[in-house]
Amino acid sequence: MTKEMAMLPNMGFKLTDTYFLLFCEKNSDGTKHLRLKGKDLYRRNGKRLTHMDMLAVSLFLRDHPEVVSIDLCYNDIGDVGVEIMTENYFNKKNTLLDLNLMSNDLTFIGLSKLYKVAHNLTLRTLRLNGNKFGKKGGEYAAKLIECIPSLELLELGDTDQILRSIDSILEVAKKSKLKVLDISRVIPKTKYDVFNPSWMAKNAGLFLEVNKHLTELHMEKCEMDGHDIQIMLLGMVNNKSLKLLNIAANKIGCLGLRMIAKWLETEPALLGLDVSNNQIGDTGARAFSFGMCYSKLKFLNISYNRIGDDGMACILDTLKKPYYMRLFFFYGNPIGSKSLKIVERMILSGVLKQNYIDTKVYEVDGELQAAFYPTTHFKQQYYSVMTYGCTVPLKIKQNKVEPQDLKRRPFYNLPYYERYQPFY
Repeated sequence: MTKEMAMLPNMGFKLTDTYFLLFCEKNSDGTKHLRLKGKDLYRRNGKRLTHMDMLAVSLFLRDHPEVVSIDLCYNDIGDVGVEIMTENYFNKKNTLLDLNLMSNDLTFIGLSKLYKVAHNLTLRTLRLNGNKFGKKGGEYAAKLIECIPSLELLELGDTDQILRSIDSILEVAKKSKLKVLDISRVIPKTKYDVFNPSWMAKNAGLFLEVNKHLTELHMEKCEMDGHDIQIMLLGMVNNKSLKLLNIAANKIGCLGLRMIAKWLETEPALLGLDVSNNQIGDTGARAFSFGMCYSKLKFLNISYNRIGDDGMACILDTLKKPYYMRLFFFYGNPIGSKSLKIVERMILSGVLKQNYIDTKVYEVDGELQAAFYPTTHFKQQYYSVMTYGCTVPLKIKQNKVEPQDLKRRPFYNLPYYERYQPFY
């Protein structure tokens, strides 16, 4: 323990080198990940990290350059905590690649502090979702994209963004090397501005037309309807890099899915599509099945829509396409025995794997029924939910990091999903 750390106040538990090392994951290449999730700390020690603890965290990171990733989600560090980190760690060149500040009560002031030391940052991923920093914070987020050329992932979901700040983010991101961008949950109406989904869809389409690096775009809960998707596709049809499109919890309906089906007929690079919770019916599902047979889709989420037996049967009959469907989620639709019989037959024949669909078929009194099968952990990992419902004994986790040329080729490379599937 350094002399500076010994002088720190005791906040209920001692923040020593040994304490932080217990929360580190070791990698085979010598690097480490520091996991300090707020809920986990609260269950272990009765408190979360605050700004008063950030000096100890900063000194630990400064003394341990092998730590390349830190997870501070669901703590109470606030703007003052970010300022302490910028003064004691980010003020010099560092080795940190991944920074998770999700739900830490940050405002635009905290982002302005990060912007001042952006020339020292070599971040690869920056997670800011859940912090209500609003329009001014969005403008600083756009500046961070411009000042950190190494940034590949930026999550700004649920940060009280409005149309103007989203426009500034998309404008700057056009020339960036971002690979993953999350701009979900835009505020529909504020005191000074009314959100226009069509305008946002148009800007997103223009952004995708110009940007050549983005592989994943998340636009959940942006109130887009089918006509907005049609506008967005005017630019998106020229994109050759997008691999995952997440437009869940919108209002695209059958028209929007029909427009997407026409886009899939052009054989884009898209590998994953999430259109769950979008009020899609049988008409849209049937139209989508005509376009899906030309696509490269390996991941499809159509759960919690209004697709009945006829529409679901059309999609299931189209799954046998040149590109094998690896992940297929469809629970929450009003399907009956007709579709469930097809699903049961496809599982028996090996077309679908039970571990990679979210529906379990079972029989009651001679009738097939559907139950939810917990195979998708996207939301749990996206929101950094604890793996277990209670704390478990601390155990140093060892991660094997293989060289790029020795890795087995992945079937898909989507966020918060396993990179490889087991052999059968």
